[in-house]
Amino acid sequence: MTKQRVIIVGAGLAAFVLADRLYKEKEVVIITKESIQQNNSLKAQGGVAAAIDTNDSAEIHRQDTMKAGVQYNDPSAVEVLTKEGGTERIKEWIHAGFPFDKDQYGKILLGREGAHQKRRILHVGGDQSGKYLVSYLQEKLRKNIMIIENEMAVECIMWEGGRCKGINTIDNRDHYHSYYCDHLILATGGCGALFETTSNDRTVTGDGIAIAYKAGGARIEDIEFIQFHPTMLKQNSKGHHFLISEAVRGGRGRF
Repeated sequence: MTKQRVIIVGAGLAAFVLADRLYKEKEVVIITKESIQQNNSLKAQGGVAAAIDTNDSAEIHRQDTMKAGVQYNDPSAVEVLTKEGGTERIKEWIHAGFPFDKDQYGKILLGREGAHQKRRILHVGGDQSGKYLVSYLQEKLRKNIMIIENEMAVECIMWEGGRCKGINTIDNRDHYHSYYCDHLILATGGCGALFETTSNDRTVTGDGIAIAYKAGGARIEDIEFIQFHPTMLKQNSKGHHFLISEAVRGGRGRF
């Protein structure tokens, strides 16, 4: 029986985590406008929040997240984020032997950051969590999925009845390509690189949001809440900006 084809547009952690969940049952294709090394996730210095300690729980994590969002958050999305995306997935990774930072006794180190009432931030390689997580998944999946680099997604392929059946792209030689699939996922992140000063990778320009809106079936809501990093060092002589880790604000346990 032929596997269903899933195309994921984007090359960050969201794209590769999803690919990791799907590749055994479906044919997975990742498409990204530049190299798979160009994404925000690789730049992420902070760790992953997950309620894995015995005095913590996904419910407490959910409450903290709702409070931090002044109760404006989508409750169902927060529950998925804190329970499935946090506690359950991270425990799976720990069981699989992923090398989260540990103390001298072999216990996973848990940091505390802003808005968290418990210590629940796991790190990898100190301040290189994003790099380690993405690299781990890329190496694991490289032989199990198709990766298409240097092609920018420009529009969904729409069939009668408003069904999306694929994506059109343009490569770095201005050649157009069409890819068909059973399911299309846009995992392209936000639009931080549209701003003059940003910590975002230069590729993060809101493409997925625009594509979804153009296709006609997507509702864009609360776009003003797309995440940005609030603390940076000013650019150096080469015009580069540098993150100041979230841990600087949260390490002392303050909200």
